[in-house]
Amino acid sequence: MRSPSNLKELQQLSGRLVALSRFLPRLADKISPMTKLLRKASAFSWNGSCEEAFTALKETLASPPILTRPKPSSPLEYYLVVSEEAISSVLVQERQGNHVPIYFVNRLLQDSKTRNQLIEKVALGLVHTSQRLRHYVQSHRVVVHTDCPVSKVLGKLELAGRMMAWSVELSQFDNVFKPRGPIKAQCLADFVNELHPRCQFEEHW
Repeated sequence: MRSPSNLKELQQLSGRLVALSRFLPRLADKISPMTKLLRKASAFSWNGSCEEAFTALKETLASPPILTRPKPSSPLEYYLVVSEEAISSVLVQERQGNHVPIYFVNRLLQDSKTRNQLIEKVALGLVHTSQRLRHYVQSHRVVVHTDCPVSKVLGKLELAGRMMAWSVELSQFDNVFKPRGPIKAQCLADFVNELHPRCQFEEHW
């Protein structure tokens, strides 16, 4: 697979990747240097960052993790990844002492949302994941692994604006929050290595 040489080829590649996003960890974050070219009004300019992202993409496509169907009798778990430009998550279940991936969710942040505080991005990631995976999690308890105090913030009575809307949206799901621990799956090592840093609770929330 060769690198895109013009905007049309990049658009075609981007369209194909949308269909594959549920199978690929952190796809939005990995290809962000390429997708930025789709937003620019200037001439197409494939640079070193784009080529590096494209090479990493080919490596991921060469050995993608194998997804499995969820077992109704086993608990479901989320791991969230928050970066400056993207939000990613993975739905997993534990099988024989290992985590197996069920579904990957990827979202590239628009420019306005890249300036959000980390805890807002975590809340947005949880809302987006819950909406995308509603058919999996609507009637199940889900363990959400994060070191951000998102449950404490979303439970505050004085919330307003988008955080209030997200709190209402998430109230329909049975989420239980636990500290982030090690994920037990070699195929998800790359995902784990890029998990968001610990965030401190900010009193103004």
